[in-house]
Amino acid sequence: LSHIQFEKEWRIVLDPGNGATCQLAPEIYRQSSTKATAMNSFPDGNFPSRGSEPTRDSEASLCKVVAAAKANAGVAFDGDGDRVYIIDEKGNCPLQDRVLGSYITCLARKSKGPFLVPVDASMAIEEAANKYGAKLIRGPVGDAKLLVEMKKLGAPFAGEPSGAWIHGEYNLCPDGILSGLLYLKQLETLDLSVSEAVSEIPEYFMVRKSVSVKEKMSSSSAKSLSKELEKVIGKDSTTETKFGVRVSSDDSWVLVRESGTEPVIRITTESKQRSKANRIMKETLSLVKRILTGKA
Repeated sequence: LSHIQFEKEWRIVLDPGNGATCQLAPEIYRQSSTKATAMNSFPDGNFPSRGSEPTRDSEASLCKVVAAAKANAGVAFDGDGDRVYIIDEKGNCPLQDRVLGSYITCLARKSKGPFLVPVDASMAIEEAANKYGAKLIRGPVGDAKLLVEMKKLGAPFAGEPSGAWIHGEYNLCPDGILSGLLYLKQLETLDLSVSEAVSEIPEYFMVRKSVSVKEKMSSSSAKSLSKELEKVIGKDSTTETKFGVRVSSDDSWVLVRESGTEPVIRITTESKQRSKANRIMKETLSLVKRILTGKA
């Protein structure tokens, strides 16, 4: 806390969501010179107020409270407190890829990284890092796996759009309370509001789907899939296969990877055009079913 003291009085609305941060988060934020109030702040393992996961839908009430209270930000946490979820001062709930991207651009003003994000994070984050001359590296999905890569590369920060952020200088575990404080401190240093910081990061069109499979993806299947996906994305595409099959171009990308928790294939696509994102997903679903499941 001695490293994270605020010069101005931030008005913050916290939403622990009846989880593990109910008592600790309000106390810590107030000690850091923020004027913090909290909602859903009584511990209950059934998470009756909004569920254990902060999402755009579940945080609708927090958005309304932030706007009505004219607060500077809303900060929510998941059930066990390792993830953070940010609401801007207008009561808007930005895509959390954009929040992550805005934090990385803050860091990039002093450090050029490398910074780590999972392979399925928005390309807008990469564009933002490049704008400030910082190096962004894509790693595996899952904060534990991301931490392994972070240690290998000696990276100062790794973060997922889910809000699981790892700050190497402070703690090698995701910590939602810490992440919220560090995010707000970066904004204060640059004299930015949440909406101003996030506005620098565009929101593109992302589509996610899953396909059930019975067997793991073989190397030959991955190779066949890579060739076909290059045709789907178009010329001048590049392919990476370290953490799944990811084929990208300047304005679009598609990722096909095995889930680490279920017998399914995860498919993610993103494009600067809605119609193109939908087309890529439709064609990729067809390819995955044909190549990996033997179904047309």
